[in-house]
Parts: sequence; C-alpha cells; structure tokens
Amino acid sequence: MHRLPASSCILLLCGIGNVLFAQELKVEFSSTERGESVYVQVFNQADEFVSERIIPFKNEIAEMVITDLEPGIYRFQAFHDLNGNGELDTYWYKLPKEPYAFSNNARGSMGPPSKEDQEFELNEDVFQKIKLQ
Repeated sequence: MHRLPASSCILLLCGIGNVLFAQELKVEFSSTERGESVYVQVFNQADEFVSERIIPFKNEIAEMVITDLEPGIYRFQAFHDLNGNGELDTYWYKLPKEPYAFSNNARGSMGPPSKEDQEFELNEDVFQKIKLQ
C-alpha cells in the first residue's frame, strides 16, 4: 500500500478547494451590426487584468464563459470588431467607431462609465446580457 506524505495531501486539498470555489461568469453579447468577433477584457476590483477573450459571433450572438474566477468584485469591457483588424477603431477625436459595452450595460456621459457602475460581485455564478452599441 502506498501512502501520500501529509504535505502532498494538503497540496491536493488546496487544489481541490480552488476548483470548488471557482465561479462562472457567463455573458451573452448582442449587436445589430455584422462583424467577426467581440474582444473582452476582464479586471478585478484592484484593476488587475485577469482575462482576455476573443469570442466569435454566431447568429448575432457571442457567448463568453469563464469558469476559473475566484469569488470577488469584477468588471469587463468589450468591443465588437466589425472589420476584423483586432483594434477598437476610433474617430480622430477618440470616440469609438465600433460598438462597445461595459459590464452591467453601464453607460457613461461624456466618457466611460464609472468603475462602480461597471462592477459586479461574483460570489456565485453570474449571467449578464450585454448589448454592444
């Protein structure tokens, strides 16, 4: 019979704990425009970049699922890449030419929405429907 050292058992349990407490973030993006993909960046409450995804559109919907986030406060920003160049195209005065959105469908007035308006708590699985405008 083989026995695992106590340190191995602790590491194994810690690894299982991280999996058991991971939360799922599911977002469904919609847009009236035709384009290839949605580019999404996810940040934690400390403004640390935690994930980036490129999601293809299928039938006017793009679905993102992230399954390995720890409980906490998060926000995301996204844009619909209409021309497939991988960049948010802007006018010379920096306003976006392509549809964009923030978590919670937050909208700003004369600029991006406040961080507080974008933030959401992930202490259980979260689903958001976001309209790219």
